[in-house]
Amino acid sequence: MKEKGEGFHYACVILVACCLSMGSSIGITNNCAGLFFTPVSQDFGCGYSDLSLTVTIMALANCASLLLLSKRLCTRFPLRIVLMAASLLNVPRIFLSFSSSVWQWWLCAGLSGIAGSFLYGFAATITLERWFKKKLALALSVTGCFSGVFGMVMSAILGRIISTAGWRPANMVAGIVLVTLTLVPSLFMSLDPKEKGMVPYGAEELSDAVSTTEDPASGPSSVKDARIPFNGVFAAIMLICLSDAILAAFIFHLNSYGISVKVTLFDVSMVTTFYMIGNVISKTAFGALEGRFGFRKVALSLFAAIMAGLLLMLFGRQYAVLAGSLVFGASAAIYTCIIPLMAREFYDSQQYPAIMQKCLVAVNLLVSGIGYVYGLVFERTGTYLPVMVTMMVATAYSIVILAKMLKRS
Repeated sequence: MKEKGEGFHYACVILVACCLSMGSSIGITNNCAGLFFTPVSQDFGCGYSDLSLTVTIMALANCASLLLLSKRLCTRFPLRIVLMAASLLNVPRIFLSFSSSVWQWWLCAGLSGIAGSFLYGFAATITLERWFKKKLALALSVTGCFSGVFGMVMSAILGRIISTAGWRPANMVAGIVLVTLTLVPSLFMSLDPKEKGMVPYGAEELSDAVSTTEDPASGPSSVKDARIPFNGVFAAIMLICLSDAILAAFIFHLNSYGISVKVTLFDVSMVTTFYMIGNVISKTAFGALEGRFGFRKVALSLFAAIMAGLLLMLFGRQYAVLAGSLVFGASAAIYTCIIPLMAREFYDSQQYPAIMQKCLVAVNLLVSGIGYVYGLVFERTGTYLPVMVTMMVATAYSIVILAKMLKRS
């Protein structure tokens, strides 16, 4: 077993690969999805909620794949082969530029959901935990940042293309970038350090280094073997997942919300971009501050920032809405930083894959319904006020839960 306490560690390659894979798949498929809802629905002559149903389908497909395919395929075949195949499932996204009916978007959403269960559902969470026994919080935050970076850059580029050339060329650009930046990093992925004759980064500095270098079969295979007891800790983590889903589902409606509160058309095009900037800043800050101030203080501060962002968006106008979307970007760190670190805090390495699988399935399953409901609420009432109130309630109870759970941290 080759150990590298100093200098280059292959974990760096894994980190870069996860950054590109998560950044492109979440940043383009999820964070930029809302840009296409209005122009495509107008072109097809269908309802806004019909297009937003793609979010529901994508999330349901993601859940089904996480439960039925991800853990089986990733433990039976080389990870790079599985991820390459998953990347190719995004190819139909390119051909949506020639679509003429909403059902074609629904079909593509299902394929994207399956691909996502591998590209960021399994690979970016389970793989990082296995490669980083030290500075995992930093690795998670850096990886999560790239979804914001890609979302920020691509939303600005795609928004510009949509306004000047239409949604079809913009979709083709999005599809080509997505396939390229998920396929290439797949070539360098490895599920377990032992495959490279190494130990995880930082494992040689821990007293229990031997226990962290067990046979790979005791890792991912434990997703189906480890038992997660139903207790207060499990219930609390699931409530945080619910909060994350309530907040995450609103990402697809940010531009629509800007229009509903009469933000100028130019500023509306920047709402998603400002959210992505906040996404990047919050994850970067989380990784940098967690080691210095502790998980509890940083997590509570993040939820306080989310509440402030919601208040700005609810009561502000024009630039206050942009500022609110910037601060609301902190909500993106829940999925990529807070939930994985809570799982690491309360569960051992054998239980970690199993609890993370449950969390990912819960979030995606909830988003699948909540995002569609948000679209219906806006269609029926013409306002997002009930949605904003719901998000504030979710943020408030999350602060209470974290404050009680992490008292000793």
